[in-house]
Amino acid sequence: MAALETHVGFIPEDPADPLYGEVVDALREIARHCQANRQVLLYHAGEQTPTTMLRALRDVGTDNQGIGLDTANLILYGKGHPLYALDVLGTHVRLVNAKDGVYPTGVKELGRETPLGEGRVDFPRLLPRLSEVGYRGPIIIERETSGPRQHEDIRQARAYLEKLLSV
Repeated sequence: MAALETHVGFIPEDPADPLYGEVVDALREIARHCQANRQVLLYHAGEQTPTTMLRALRDVGTDNQGIGLDTANLILYGKGHPLYALDVLGTHVRLVNAKDGVYPTGVKELGRETPLGEGRVDFPRLLPRLSEVGYRGPIIIERETSGPRQHEDIRQARAYLEKLLSV
């Protein structure tokens, strides 16, 4: 089955918020459209807490949804940590984007992305935890920079992940 991964926007954390119902209705429409096309709809994690994402998955109520876990976004948005998010979302993770970063230090900006292994993700603990929750899919290296630095960071990320996965 093919998958469509996308940022689903900011889902209100309070299910009583009128906008929460509107977001769920919109997601249900998209999920049903994907279902008709034999596609899975993956919510790209990060802009909301893991509990809010799980609540939305359940409230949308279709069986063709899952999580695209961006390992840094929860940190960059100050919404949690990917290691602990697996306690809530683990069985729903269908795709992993390996990215690293640090938490926001100010009130008006997001956290900062870093090369893999230099941020707060803790890949040595995260990778085994992914296996524990049953994840067997790909790990896609994501680096949001450009030019020669991006290429070098991706090469280093691959070597870093291969070393951790070979242990």
